[in-house]
Amino acid sequence: MTSAITANTDHGVAVSTNESEWQLGTDSGLPVMPPVEPEPQRDRSLERLERPLHTLTAEHCGWLLLIAYAAFSRFAWLSARPLDAGEATRALAMLSGYSGAVNLAPQPGWVNLITAALSALGASAWSMRFVPAFCGLMLIAVAFGLRRYIGRAGGLALALLLTLSPGFAYYARADAPEMPTALMALLTLYAFCILAEHPATARATWLGIVIGLLSAAAPEGRVIEVSFILALALIGLYCLAARQHSLLNIKVWFKRHGGLLLIVVITTLLAWFASAFFASVPAEFASSDSAIQQAGGSLGLIAAVHSYLPALALDEFLIVLTAIVGIAAVLSARLRSILAAWVALWTLFSIILALMLPTDIANLTLMLLPMAVLGALGIEWLHHTNAWPVVRVVVGVLAVLTLYVQILTNFIYYAPDASEAAWNRHANLYWSGLTTTIQTPLYCRRAMAGITPADATSYFHLEAPAVRWYLRGLRPVKNPAIAAVDVGPPLAGRGPEGGSGGSAGLRRFDFDYAVTWPLTWSSLTPTSALRYIFTDEAWVRPLAAPITITSRPSNPPALTDLDE
Repeated sequence: MTSAITANTDHGVAVSTNESEWQLGTDSGLPVMPPVEPEPQRDRSLERLERPLHTLTAEHCGWLLLIAYAAFSRFAWLSARPLDAGEATRALAMLSGYSGAVNLAPQPGWVNLITAALSALGASAWSMRFVPAFCGLMLIAVAFGLRRYIGRAGGLALALLLTLSPGFAYYARADAPEMPTALMALLTLYAFCILAEHPATARATWLGIVIGLLSAAAPEGRVIEVSFILALALIGLYCLAARQHSLLNIKVWFKRHGGLLLIVVITTLLAWFASAFFASVPAEFASSDSAIQQAGGSLGLIAAVHSYLPALALDEFLIVLTAIVGIAAVLSARLRSILAAWVALWTLFSIILALMLPTDIANLTLMLLPMAVLGALGIEWLHHTNAWPVVRVVVGVLAVLTLYVQILTNFIYYAPDASEAAWNRHANLYWSGLTTTIQTPLYCRRAMAGITPADATSYFHLEAPAVRWYLRGLRPVKNPAIAAVDVGPPLAGRGPEGGSGGSAGLRRFDFDYAVTWPLTWSSLTPTSALRYIFTDEAWVRPLAAPITITSRPSNPPALTDLDE
């Protein structure tokens, strides 16, 4: 756009009829541009450092606190609890091919590979338990991913339930297949949700891999898969009966995404076979320890109820109560989603199948995982009601009490103490089979004190995998007469601890090396229940397995050296 300019040579100014367009003139009458003022100098350092990165919300603070505490509760003092019989059997099998004599479930192959790599740097309780602890922490990460499908409050509630659970914390701090199996189960649920939301080849491959890894975790993994399939079958039958054009929709889905199902099947088989190839071989039953083993693993519905009810009522009450809220919301049609109905059926079938298995307190995780998801859905529903201001206070009180129980279970009375008086025994509901006492590593160190490498030999009269683990620095021999350390059952006339037994320099250690707690719900009273919740005092005396270790040191150490 042009505008007329009137020249005024007397003042040397060119005036434009447009006030927004003016120029200074010169003596020659040629127009020039006005002087350009320098731009203010930018403080780029201030701009970058003052730039807001993210808005911190209450939800973010909750996730940060839960992740921090989950990492602490899973990894702090991971080696404090002695290895029990099953853990020691797996550890010895990894180091020296020991087949053992304890009935245990094999670890999944991928867990064995990672554990073997860590043990190559130095075999210890920490290296054996790192993978389950990491899986326990990853459960919280999967809960964060599930918040898209169960709600933001539901995802936070699921993470809270799994983090504070005394049982999940206990098994995350043990070399047992429960935590890897639970992680694969929750990953399967997450992978299925993202595939149903947006079918894609990569997501189908991911679902097949996690299903295969879950299948390799026998028998818990297959129990979870059966409960998955049964719940899906009932949901499918309902959709066929209630929805219009269901068969047509199925045909259209198979025409569009039928190849994804084939991908899931192929990757499932490959992952299953690969993991099963590297899985540890389960050991045989022990003849010497079979009596105390059977006390922790028996058949029958009554035995299962007596075994599981104390833990559900006294330790896992937060998960149980929230699961009751979740099932009530589903049955009353407050929660109308297909996912909520499927989780309710998954919980039901998991409880039924777990009760059909041989009674083992470790099977409690098969029930607790779906109950935690169902409880999270219940919390999500309550979060949208007017009752939430009151409900959150109740949930907070129960969460604090559950945290207290978890600390007692995992950090104070985490292992049996054989030195406690018979009338003041503290116990842990998750002690099953042969749980090693805190005296076992101590006396094993004392037995090996003063033995030179040339004389470092041992002979075992009975199968005691935990004792073998802590005496793994000794070479096993077939003749007890030449063994520097002799391990056997207690015999009459052996004398007190440290007695000579007729041989100069002979030292003897008599103690209870393992304990199991035969749970009996019928003998539990309200008073003993409260006493257990707040002090972990046992209402039934645990069963102990005594042992005698006889040591013949090459150079008898001083008394103070034995305690080092």
